Amino acid sequence: MDEVFSVERMWEFVDLWSDYGIGPSLTAFLSVYVEFFGAILLFLGAFVRPTAFVLILNFAAHFLISEVGFGFIYAFDALFYVV
Repeated sequence: MDEVFSVERMWEFVDLWSDYGIGPSLTAFLSVYVEFFGAILLFLGAFVRPTAFVLILNFAAHFLISEVGFGFIYAFDALFYVV
């Protein structure tokens, strides 16, 4: 979660997303803060079901963007962790 507290790390993350062809940097910022505040809410036990649903969508988007585009053989490790 370096991206939350370090501006340089956040821009590295934005550059990574732009390498995948993801549009504006807003999606990278949104993703990082959803993960950060979602983890805090889960830890506190507040809004567990809605928070878990949003985090599942976020991680599914990460998976689809970063792994599936390279084919099933390369995505097998990521699929193993999802299951």
